[in-house]
Amino acid sequence: MNVKLKAFPRISFQIQVRGETEMNYRMVEEKGSTVCGKSVIVHEDAYKEIPGFVEGIWKDGTHDQINKLVGRQAGALLYGYHFDFDEDGSKRYLMGAEVPDGIQVPDGFTVLHLPGQTYAVFDSRGTMTEDVDIDLSIMNIWKRIYTEWFPSTSFEQAEGPCIEKYEWVDDQHQDFITEVWIPVRKK
Repeated sequence: MNVKLKAFPRISFQIQVRGETEMNYRMVEEKGSTVCGKSVIVHEDAYKEIPGFVEGIWKDGTHDQINKLVGRQAGALLYGYHFDFDEDGSKRYLMGAEVPDGIQVPDGFTVLHLPGQTYAVFDSRGTMTEDVDIDLSIMNIWKRIYTEWFPSTSFEQAEGPCIEKYEWVDDQHQDFITEVWIPVRKK
């Protein structure tokens, strides 16, 4: 017997609830500054390309070269800067730190001038474990900003670099704070 049959999956309903977890944020008026560091062009997937770039500058010693240049301790976490957004979806990403007055930035490093502007600043705290790391923490913040925060507020993103700030809370480099700084203006 050769009979064609059809099977239909059981009908089910899904309800997705958003906003179940609070988003900590504050508004900051930031003065202009200059930062330097190493940059890369992100072509397609920032969540894949940036962690590879960051790991590379840790391994090749560039991370500590930048810290030394700007007068910070080796191992201090650098900040991430998203800038030069292009219509094709690409952008540049710089890992670096603010340049103190009087410091001459050597060739081979990217210099970025940040304008003074208003930022919405979102933070998250975490502890490094096998299941949690800084990359996952920052990715979660970015996703929630665009899927939850912007749609529910009277702000829109303004032109200018977005900033990721990272800080160790403890000397063992286990507990951390991550912040995402988005330039904003009222709609």
